[in-house]
Amino acid sequence: MKDYQREFIEFALANDVLKFGTYTLKSGRVSPYFFNAGLFNSGKTLGAIGRFYAAALIDAGFSYDVLFGPAYKGIPLVCATALSLSSEHQQEAPFAFNRKEKKDHGEGGNIVGTPLKGKIVVVDDVITAGTAINESIQIIKQSNAELKGVLVAVDRAEVAPDGSGKSAIQAIEEANNIQIRAIITVDHIMEYMEEKGTYTEHLKMMREYKAQPYNKQGLYAIKHDALVSTGAVKIRGAQPLITEFKRIRAQSLPCSSSSLMSSHEYQDEPIFKRPRLDNADSSTSSENRPFSAFFNSVRRSKKHPVLSDKKLIVYNLRVERPPLPQGYEENAWKRLEEAIHAIHQNQQPNESLEVLYQLCENLCQYNLGIKLCDQLCNECSIYIQQEFANLEQSVNSMDGRSFLTAMDSWWKTYCNQLSQIRGIFLYLDRSVVSSLHGSLWSLGMKLFGREYQQHQHIRDKVVENALVLVKCERDDISADSSLLQSLLHMLIDLQVYHTDFEPRLLSETRRYYSDEGDRLVQEMDMSIYLQHAAHRLHQESVLHIKKYFDKSTKVPLNSIVEQELLTKRAEYILDKSFAFFMDNDCEDDLSMLYRLLRKVNALDLCVKHFREYVKKEGISILQKKRGVADREVISMILNFKKKTDIIMGHSFEGDERFAEARRDGFDYFINFKENRTTRLLAAYTDYLLRNYDRMDEHQLEKGLEQGIGLFRYLRGKDVFQSLYRRDLSKRLLLDMKSRNAEKNMLTKLRKECGLAYTSQLEGMLRDIKHSHDLMNEFKSLPEGRAIPFNFKANILTYGFWPSYTPVEINLPPEFADVERRYQEFYNTKFSGRKLTWQNSLGVCDVTANYPKGTKELTLTLLQTVVVLLFNNPSVESLSFRNILEATNLDELELRRTLKSLACGDQKLLKKSPDTEDVDDTDTFAYNEDYTAATQRIRMNTEKLKEVIDSNANVPRAVLMNRENQVDAVIVRIMKSKRQLAHGALLSDVMRQIQFPITAKDFKKRIEYLIEKQYLARGDNDIYEYLE
Repeated sequence: MKDYQREFIEFALANDVLKFGTYTLKSGRVSPYFFNAGLFNSGKTLGAIGRFYAAALIDAGFSYDVLFGPAYKGIPLVCATALSLSSEHQQEAPFAFNRKEKKDHGEGGNIVGTPLKGKIVVVDDVITAGTAINESIQIIKQSNAELKGVLVAVDRAEVAPDGSGKSAIQAIEEANNIQIRAIITVDHIMEYMEEKGTYTEHLKMMREYKAQPYNKQGLYAIKHDALVSTGAVKIRGAQPLITEFKRIRAQSLPCSSSSLMSSHEYQDEPIFKRPRLDNADSSTSSENRPFSAFFNSVRRSKKHPVLSDKKLIVYNLRVERPPLPQGYEENAWKRLEEAIHAIHQNQQPNESLEVLYQLCENLCQYNLGIKLCDQLCNECSIYIQQEFANLEQSVNSMDGRSFLTAMDSWWKTYCNQLSQIRGIFLYLDRSVVSSLHGSLWSLGMKLFGREYQQHQHIRDKVVENALVLVKCERDDISADSSLLQSLLHMLIDLQVYHTDFEPRLLSETRRYYSDEGDRLVQEMDMSIYLQHAAHRLHQESVLHIKKYFDKSTKVPLNSIVEQELLTKRAEYILDKSFAFFMDNDCEDDLSMLYRLLRKVNALDLCVKHFREYVKKEGISILQKKRGVADREVISMILNFKKKTDIIMGHSFEGDERFAEARRDGFDYFINFKENRTTRLLAAYTDYLLRNYDRMDEHQLEKGLEQGIGLFRYLRGKDVFQSLYRRDLSKRLLLDMKSRNAEKNMLTKLRKECGLAYTSQLEGMLRDIKHSHDLMNEFKSLPEGRAIPFNFKANILTYGFWPSYTPVEINLPPEFADVERRYQEFYNTKFSGRKLTWQNSLGVCDVTANYPKGTKELTLTLLQTVVVLLFNNPSVESLSFRNILEATNLDELELRRTLKSLACGDQKLLKKSPDTEDVDDTDTFAYNEDYTAATQRIRMNTEKLKEVIDSNANVPRAVLMNRENQVDAVIVRIMKSKRQLAHGALLSDVMRQIQFPITAKDFKKRIEYLIEKQYLARGDNDIYEYLE
């Protein structure tokens, strides 16, 4: 019996699929066991049964094109088998199954799955009478396919109902010229029961069940307990029943009873037919008798009152047993002893096995079974002692391989001899030995094992040389694998495997893999080393366990291999390989590393290395050399995040521990230099929203979503808010915006941080829309329509927008008149409100007619006022002081404005002298030689950005806001607690604020509140709240 068969029996017993008891089969026969494949009714059990079917299919060696599962039980079985073949054996197996009723719509027919073509193997649960399998054969023939074989779970070895005496499987095989194979047979079940020794009563019932003849109607033949003398059974005291049957036969048959009985007298007719043994002479077995045929015929017809259902007459057939003839016991044993000696000498016994069997049975029936068992044990013990003595004498003269070969040869010979002896003493085995020793086979194993344990030198040499073969197998050196397999099975059967072999095996395995690990970890690339370690684990846990070692060795053996190749070296492997695998996107290597470390419970080390790698790589990205644009740094971070996402999904199988480690790593490096990352992310977001027209909607949405992903890690979200507000003001005032994109971004921020976080930003958008509505209304009025040029004013609400310092300037009369008109309109519409004109934020579109062409200039209001001073042809040049008096600008602001007009790339004015700085003595003139490659020139953008940036002091504003928030939180906590220690107060504050705070800053706020008499410091560093 092979390992997968033994495992299948244990699996069937564990799931109550195989049961022992009394069960009535469909044929009417009463069986001592029952196999119900319908109980494979869960995903776990169905997956397991698929593996057993796949193993049996490969073991059977079937050549096939399609697997077929007959409805209904065959359907899940064929699906599970095909799945196991694909996942565990890398064999793609097309499969199909049938419906009970044909489908009259769609494609029609009753076959589902792969068409039945070529060679077909049927997968089903069991075959009892063969009715179901014959239906499958007809389906396959109708499809013009060729049936090559059938695979079932259990071969019950039931006799076919055709009266041939063959089993149902044999009859089907011969009738259709096919092979039928089973995962297990009833003989495997009985063998397993013998091995376990805990199924004594059930095993006895199984043996009797299998030994009893079985007729066409599923009825047991008549049993007897009479004495066997010359091959015929004679029953005394049965004459009344016989006379009655003779009378029935005379009445029922056309011929007379005297003519029928003349040739077949009842006294010479055996009641039952003995089983014919392998070497039995044909003359020793009886043929079916006419009386038996008549008895069965009358019983089937039930026409006579004696055998009818209404009336049952029972006759007492019990007879008195005569004594044994004089000297029968001694003569029988002598003949049996001679047969035993012949078998031990590998010779054929002089007498037929059936005669020897009958001798054994006769002795057992006369209560001589125990004595016979003792005599048999004594003979076997003497033989075993002699053979061991011979082996002991020659053991020193043989090398290791020769010794193992000799030992294996004798072991196989002994097993064969024991099997022959058991065939002769089978009646003794079932009637006597089963209750004393479990079975004759078990007794023979005990005798051999007891003598084997007396020869320590032989035991040591068997184990020592078996370990040599194991080492050769591990070193891929040619070794006799069948020899090793046979010897280890011998040790298991002798029950010395766990005492003699396993401890030495585990010790040698530890030493072997310790040396191999020390050597290979230095010689091999880590990728190759991990592949080697995985191969070793598979080799030891699957191949060697299934092929050689007992399955109980699997756990300690795997533990040693894992410890020596992985656990002890996990830190070294990670130090040497993890960063390299991550840098080079070695996803498969990382996947193997993950699976191996998970197997040895060392993933915590891997998680630690992953966390440190994320921190180190993130800081490295943030510290890139100058020259890399801010948005490119954020793009590098996003690419790094995408890379870790792929590795976490593919290599680390979505393990939450690695996701948490990635979050810790990103949180660390993103806030490592808080303001830098915040400024980078704000600049990246600003770039996306300013360049919305250069990308499609999907790209913009993806970029914003990725930015929000990084935003979640920011601790200083208030800094980002201030920066974002500054950038938003630029986009709105410079009209570089997409209203939908801006609203989309604000929706994302509101979802992350709440309505309060985005209230000012949303107010800015509302201001721009409200300003647009006001301008439309203003231009609909006469005073608005009378303006000679296009005019637009944005009304900015204090508190929403960054604060700007007003700039005083003398506007041209046309500009001043427009401001006056709009002021009057606004005051009329909103009484009580005051408008403050931010001249530094004004923008003008100016048409300039140069000799070399007309240009459209976009200038700030300050630039426009200065340029218009040179619009009078009579003015050839103006000094710095002249311009200062004419515009009434702040001196510093004028210098910046003149520098942008005369010292930049677009020189609208000529400066004398031509230097980079503007001095009080410089003079400026109209540049009639100005030219540009494009007709439209925007000179206001950088100037306005400079104005906004210089006025929006973000760090200082955020700092002040943070101080106010900390003060408010401290006062709120102390007001509710009244008294609190310094450490407890710090913990409560940090839980309620959304930005980081140092102990030093916290102490400053405490001192400030004490100074303002909100708090008082008590004893032991306890703070008290003051009303």
